[in-house]
Amino acid sequence: MVTAIDLTETALFKNFAEITTDDIYVDLHNEFDCYSIDYLQKQGQLSLSFKASKNNSRTIQHVELIFKNVTVELMNFKIDNSNSEWTIDTIYRGRFADQNDGLGEISNQGKYYYYINFYADYSFEVFSDSVIAELKS
Repeated sequence: MVTAIDLTETALFKNFAEITTDDIYVDLHNEFDCYSIDYLQKQGQLSLSFKASKNNSRTIQHVELIFKNVTVELMNFKIDNSNSEWTIDTIYRGRFADQNDGLGEISNQGKYYYYINFYADYSFEVFSDSVIAELKS
C-alpha cells in the first residue's frame, strides 16, 4: 500500500524529517536510512529514498521524498570514507536571498526553497514547486 502526502507548503522552518498525519508517524532521522539520492534532470526531479532501519517497529518500511520541477542550487559533500551511512538531520522549507538583497519565500517561477541536511556535512539546497512523500508498508 502506498500513501502520498503533500509536503510542499509545510510551515517555514518546520523540519519534515518527522512526518505526521492522522494515523501515520514517520521519523526519517531515527527510524530510516537514506539509501539512494537520484536526480533526473530531464524530468526535473530529485528523489530521496529511505528504508526502515533496525530501530523501526512501525508498518511503514519505505519512504520516498520526491521534489518535482526542481532546480539544484547547492550540493555540499565532505568526503569521509569512515562514514558510509546517510542519516537525515533536517529537511525544511526556508527563505532564500532574492534579487533585491532581501529574503524571499517563493521564487518568481512559483517555487519554494528547501534545505536538505544530512549528518557528516552532506547538504542540498533546491528550488521546487512541489514535494511529495510516498510511504510504503
